[in-house]
Parts: sequence; C-alpha cells; structure tokens
Amino acid sequence: MLEEAPRPPRVRKALARVDQKLMGSVELLIKGNPEVRVPNARAAAYLVVQGVESLTHRYVVDPPPMTREQFVDEMVALLRGYLRR
Repeated sequence: MLEEAPRPPRVRKALARVDQKLMGSVELLIKGNPEVRVPNARAAAYLVVQGVESLTHRYVVDPPPMTREQFVDEMVALLRGYLRR
C-alpha cells in the first residue's frame, strides 16, 4: 500500500533510513540471542522486518478469520520457527 503511493525523493530517503535502522536493530537482537540459529543475521533481519510488515498490512486490509490475539500468536510462532531452526 505505502509502496504504491507517490512520494517525493526526500520522503523516500527518510523511509529508507528508517527501514535500514530498523533492520540494523533487529540484526543486533538476532546476533545477541543465543536461541536464534540462522546462518546470516542480516538476511534474517530483512526477512523478519519485511515479513512482519507485509503480513500486518495484509491483516489490516483483508482480515483473516482470527482475532488480533490469534494473529499475534501465529506471527510469533512463525518467527520462532524460522529463527530457531
């Protein structure tokens, strides 16, 4: 949704900086957690951030037959499975 809206270059750059900062923070969390077993923390951070954003947008736009709490529980299970493989 947001990706389809026209944005001035200044806004695109600001959003890219926020994305990079967020992925860097998630990467540090991944590297600092001994329960996480992924071969590439940077790639995992990208997938986590983009996956959560995408699924959350989809949940809002086209709600599935589950409560918000169920959605959060399922998202946590999905991420745990991926990060602790």
